[in-house]
Amino acid sequence: MRRERFHSGEIIKIQTEPLGGISVQLNGISIATILSADKREIHYTVFPNGFVGLEAILTERALFTYEALTDVDLLSFSIEEFKSFLKRESKIFINLQRFVRSTFSEHRLRRVDDKDNLVKFLWIRAKRYGITLSVYDLERFLGGPVNEEFLSRFSLFVNEEGILVEKSKPEGETHEEEGGGGTGDVDSDL
Repeated sequence: MRRERFHSGEIIKIQTEPLGGISVQLNGISIATILSADKREIHYTVFPNGFVGLEAILTERALFTYEALTDVDLLSFSIEEFKSFLKRESKIFINLQRFVRSTFSEHRLRRVDDKDNLVKFLWIRAKRYGITLSVYDLERFLGGPVNEEFLSRFSLFVNEEGILVEKSKPEGETHEEEGGGGTGDVDSDL
């Protein structure tokens, strides 16, 4: 078992590269990308307690290219260590189930190109884990530029440092309930 750190924009694993093991993402956000048979890129996001290289259980090579969206710390295990750890620690198995459900939910949102709910998906999780996001991070997550009008739909704006922050609501006004706007089923059990 070893701890590794990757900075924003660094490649963690490259698709088809040999996998020596599986990593648990301790903090930060990374993006996993796979090139489909019809040459389309398919993405999903790895949040804290998610897994990098989980496909090592099935194959010896990476099925995805993993890139750090923000600074990321990983705890890496050999495949044997991971399987042994999984047997001893039921919490890891529960995290594994949640990770898979969350990944399928995000994939569904990306498939229908639902950028609004994708932003909510990312923002709710970033807040939950205390992760700071820059406008550059959001643009990489969505695969294109975002403007002030788009961000205002989520009560977000970009501060002087390029960091996304929420606009404060006038006193007496309440925030929209987390997960609202159609994303309630996406993460209700996470």
